[in-house]
Amino acid sequence: MQDRLHKAHKFVLTLVLASLALAVAGCGGGGGAHHPLPPATHQSQAPNLSSVSFTQSSSCLHPTAALDQAGVRVAQDIDYLNVSQGGLCLDVYRPAGAGSHPAVMLLHGEGLGRLSGLDGREALRPLALALAQHGFVAVDVDWPPYPAYHLPTSVLGADTALRYIESHSSTFDIKANDVGLLGTSAGGLVAGYVATQHLPYLKAAVTWSGAFEATGPVATPARLQAIFGCSSCPSSLLAKYSAVDHVTSSTPPFALFNSADELIPVSQPEAMHAALKAAGVPTELTILPGSRHAVAYAASATGPTINWFDKYLG
Repeated sequence: MQDRLHKAHKFVLTLVLASLALAVAGCGGGGGAHHPLPPATHQSQAPNLSSVSFTQSSSCLHPTAALDQAGVRVAQDIDYLNVSQGGLCLDVYRPAGAGSHPAVMLLHGEGLGRLSGLDGREALRPLALALAQHGFVAVDVDWPPYPAYHLPTSVLGADTALRYIESHSSTFDIKANDVGLLGTSAGGLVAGYVATQHLPYLKAAVTWSGAFEATGPVATPARLQAIFGCSSCPSSLLAKYSAVDHVTSSTPPFALFNSADELIPVSQPEAMHAALKAAGVPTELTILPGSRHAVAYAASATGPTINWFDKYLG
């Protein structure tokens, strides 16, 4: 039964992403009417994003502060997807040098606080700058926020951003089919799932304090309600979005970071690491001392993260 549900979801996801690809092809990166994502609904049905248009405007839900950084070209507040509260935007950090570069998409971990005014993109700005200074195009993304939108809408929004990046590769000096993905905290959950969906242009993934099994101590009723829209969710739904259950030999090389005694139990990245190794996927697990969570250990994780992308991108 679970296998049939998973296959049905994959079929719906394929149809949705095909529609998104047609939308990209038809918009040419310019204007077009905004179409909102559907509101959070019962999660037995995937949302229909076939009417989504890619746009560029100044209607970001959370615009970022202006930045002028030597050696890095920054394009801010690019509206790639519109939701009912306003535009979901991304910032692009490009190396100053000419030519195309591999890209890394960043998914922040402020999903549970987006509606309170927190700006996750600015939380990952230091990492975006470090990546751009190292020769990557860093794309810092807002994604459909918890709790107003639940899975699978958050996943499909992140995938929309990835496809936007790929379809605009020449605009942003991105080397085609050479993209990495990094997610922190709640963004790590989304990144883990997206990384297991066999996207041909996704070549490497990293998570900081990501969750990969929607079960166990991390799955409190409050978190399940915020993420899935149900405090007591069916096991089939939790399995569907547990990345550890979808790892195959085609999953990209994956580095995982976590602290020894933090919000996300070490058992989460350990389970993902084991699944990746069993599938023959290059993987590395780093357990840092203490209780720091996600961006709180950026100083320790940034260098190894850049080294990981250096190894598998470009």
